[in-house]
Amino acid sequence: QTKNFHPVVVSDLEDYDDFFYSFQKYFTQLARQTHSGVVMVARVGTCSGKVCISYLLKSEKGMWGSGHEAETVPLMMEKLNTHIALILQSNILDVDFLDSALINAKLKILHQQAPDDLIVWTQLAHSEVQTGNTSSAILLADEMAKSAQLQGNKIREAWSYVVMADAYIAQGLYENAEPRLQKALAIFQEEQDYSSLATMQYSYASLAFARNDYPLFKQYL
Repeated sequence: QTKNFHPVVVSDLEDYDDFFYSFQKYFTQLARQTHSGVVMVARVGTCSGKVCISYLLKSEKGMWGSGHEAETVPLMMEKLNTHIALILQSNILDVDFLDSALINAKLKILHQQAPDDLIVWTQLAHSEVQTGNTSSAILLADEMAKSAQLQGNKIREAWSYVVMADAYIAQGLYENAEPRLQKALAIFQEEQDYSSLATMQYSYASLAFARNDYPLFKQYL
């Protein structure tokens, strides 16, 4: 519920991204100010004519990054509240974000509880890559792409291709990875999602590194 959000001003936090990359510097102070175990930092704006939000939920141990877009603010808030309730009730924020095996198990339960939630789906597919279950990740990402198309969510469709590419890179199937990255790139450009365009350069860099193309690796980084 919106009334349960307690906005605070942090005088020494000049840049939103600073929280993402050095959140331990601010978390204790923010948690004390809000009397809460979870802190949320968010960026709100418009993209392709829609209202959009990207945010990070941070607890003492865990974190959860996400984003939503909708035609109106009330619709976006509905998506936001539904998703945050799902995440908080799952207790996944109580898990150390470095404990990949336990996070993977929690994500599988979350996916069963909310099979149409494309954010959870993305995180699970990505987690499968991280834990070495690359074939499972490819199947999950492929199904996610189809679901995203049915839901009309181009951004999540694009992310399914990125995760698929990451899995193929891990398998050494570089010729399968590159077309997926190109499909994702085209969608992010069309949707003017510059944050995702920047983030996916890590996948391009991984592909260049795997091919021993160090000049291209440096270029993508």
